[in-house]
Amino acid sequence: WTKAATTSNYEIAIEDFAERVRKYIEKTGERVVFLVDEIGQFISTDSRLMLNLQTMTEELGSRCKGKAWGQELQELPVFPADLESGELGGLLEQADYLHRAKIPSIPPCLVWADRLRLQQVFDNIFANSYKYAGTDIEVWAGRRGSQFVVTIEDSGGGLPEKELYSIKEKFRRGSNAGAVEGAGLGLSISEYFMDAMQGSLTVENGAYGLKVTVAVPLSGTAGLQEQSGIGSHGLSRSGS
Repeated sequence: WTKAATTSNYEIAIEDFAERVRKYIEKTGERVVFLVDEIGQFISTDSRLMLNLQTMTEELGSRCKGKAWGQELQELPVFPADLESGELGGLLEQADYLHRAKIPSIPPCLVWADRLRLQQVFDNIFANSYKYAGTDIEVWAGRRGSQFVVTIEDSGGGLPEKELYSIKEKFRRGSNAGAVEGAGLGLSISEYFMDAMQGSLTVENGAYGLKVTVAVPLSGTAGLQEQSGIGSHGLSRSGS
């Protein structure tokens, strides 16, 4: 079927594709690399294809229990470097392919981040909001001490307080997931990326829904984050 897939007329349902991958993994004991980032670069301007990619990623994760990624989190490369903060606006706009947020103007400064991995973090946050909240999204961005912070909040009601402290664990899903397909990998991967950038990912309940805060160091301050305690990836409680 892989040879047939090179023809222009070949079609396969996402569920069938994921099931074939699962059977292959069970039969061979191997893992499979699914190049989500690379595919996303080619189809990022097509919202329909982006939705299909998200569905396929979730279906693979759900059926294959993480074995369709081919790499453990510790093996996923993260290469932070100096990045103009203005580029974050473009990353946010690309992540919001359903256009449910008004992206604010980004204050100019230089941040320390991996552009590709930060895009993946924003993609995961927006995709979760689309699936589990389905509301408009509020975005705020600005400097806070020695960090640059982006806050993304929906109006879907949030999560029970007791679930907030485990929602970033691998294969963990909130009680609001219901029958929505998913593997519970997005926030776990996102937190790993943020840790590798000496930043942080915070999940808490906002005024009307779930609020996710992404923080990256300002350029030149990355080495100071752990010493000062800034950028700790522990979960902040709402109102704390």
